[in-house]
Amino acid sequence: MKNLIMTHTLAVSAIMSFSLNAFAAFVEVDTFESYTLGNSAIGGPAGWLGDSVTNLNAAADPTGGGNQVGRLSGDADEVLNTAGAVSEGNVGTFFFRAYLVASETNTDVTIGFTNLTGVGGSPNNSNYASLVRFNVDDGNSGANNAFEVYDGSYQSVTSPADVAPIETGEWYSFWMVSDTSANTWELYMQGGDVATQQQVAIGALDTDFAFRGGDVAVNSIMFRPNTDNNGEFMYIDDIYVDSDSGTGGNLSNPVIPEPSTFALMVLAGAGALMGARRKR
Repeated sequence: MKNLIMTHTLAVSAIMSFSLNAFAAFVEVDTFESYTLGNSAIGGPAGWLGDSVTNLNAAADPTGGGNQVGRLSGDADEVLNTAGAVSEGNVGTFFFRAYLVASETNTDVTIGFTNLTGVGGSPNNSNYASLVRFNVDDGNSGANNAFEVYDGSYQSVTSPADVAPIETGEWYSFWMVSDTSANTWELYMQGGDVATQQQVAIGALDTDFAFRGGDVAVNSIMFRPNTDNNGEFMYIDDIYVDSDSGTGGNLSNPVIPEPSTFALMVLAGAGALMGARRKR
């Protein structure tokens, strides 16, 4: 029995070792699993700052499965987390998942990097770096749902074509790669009809976007619900940041192991089991 316990211990240790190494570069900001449903994340252990405690609350995943997510709402409110800071000269990658709700027409949310470190005051264009914007204009047909990136102005995404416009009722994963030396950024996504990770483009396949504030520091990640006429909201989940992801950014998925990583984890476990059996 003792040998059997040791066998399982070795296998688990090997798997954990591979798992931790595979995702060492991404740092978890929040997955919303530690909160009581309905409670606010603002001021909680993950370090969220907000203009109101109602800006970000723990909620049940609309697709079920027992997962907990963040419910984002507000009226021109800032929701910040300084865990997303990226030092000058580094390339940072901000990973998040987003879900737009069909019934929440007039939802208008901006997500990205900012130089802000606190809420309140009157931020302006110079405070923002990379920005993506979602807007649910017509929850019935989805024909007018806006999916835009900032590059001199807000411009509609043209590729992948399957998200022009973006769909409601689907979880999408996003990788926002921001270069603080060049003051430019790129965006990648996956989810819904976009089965594999693809780079986002505007116009004639332009994929390199300018920071809104020019040479602006990246001190926080930001979620900014811009309107709250009737309590509109959207869901977010699995917030991660790699503050020094190198050229090209970190395009791995911090939530789901890559197939090659999973294979290594399985092999590690199998190897530990076989090694332990040989020693018996």
